[in-house]
Amino acid sequence: MNPSAYEPSPANWRFPFYTLTIDRFINGDPTNDDINGTAWEHDITGTQLRYGGDVAGLQDTLDYLAGMGIQGIYISGSPMINAPWSADAFSPLDLTLLDPHLGTIKQWQDLIADLHARGMYIIVDNTMATMGDLIGFEGYLNESTPLSYTEHNALWKESRRYHDFAIGNTELSDCQYPRFWASDGEFVIGNGTENFRGCRDSEFDQYGDVAAFGLYPEWQRQSKICIECRDELLSTDD
Repeated sequence: MNPSAYEPSPANWRFPFYTLTIDRFINGDPTNDDINGTAWEHDITGTQLRYGGDVAGLQDTLDYLAGMGIQGIYISGSPMINAPWSADAFSPLDLTLLDPHLGTIKQWQDLIADLHARGMYIIVDNTMATMGDLIGFEGYLNESTPLSYTEHNALWKESRRYHDFAIGNTELSDCQYPRFWASDGEFVIGNGTENFRGCRDSEFDQYGDVAAFGLYPEWQRQSKICIECRDELLSTDD
């Protein structure tokens, strides 16, 4: 099968799926475990660093998955380059480069062609709203940043930059805010959202930090850096 040939999506996606985080699955190509040459990229005994799972390992197990009746693979996280130690793949640094820890473009093509040859399909999460951890807020580089309804001044933590997105600290008076949603799925009107005043000319939300869990309105998670370590692209209704 031609790995670059177009394969149409199925008419109905209602069939058994298997969801996985590639790094936590099977290590089929150990040569990419420490491909960046940095310290502590890979540790099979730890829970915080990379385990070593990759595209080659997933391809090696397709017979096993197909034998269980699986027809679709859902890959959690972004396939794009992440921080060297970021095992969950939710901290992409460049949305134009594949993460070499997971595989080359040829390995991805071979995997997808092999899936299609078995009558299987693949969905890649490719989360892009949350990015890496390159941005900090003025006065709060070593502590959590409180919510600011007028946004904080942002700065780069290091010399590395996102190629496609930029921060901005010029205050704007005319701003479009996103729709805010409560934990019950209802549209939020009030409850603090009426206090927003202006914004910055940034491609990122600069309202502060928020933890993964906490006693605060759910809508605040939409406008702040998630878990204090992931830069969040600007939220809009567009």
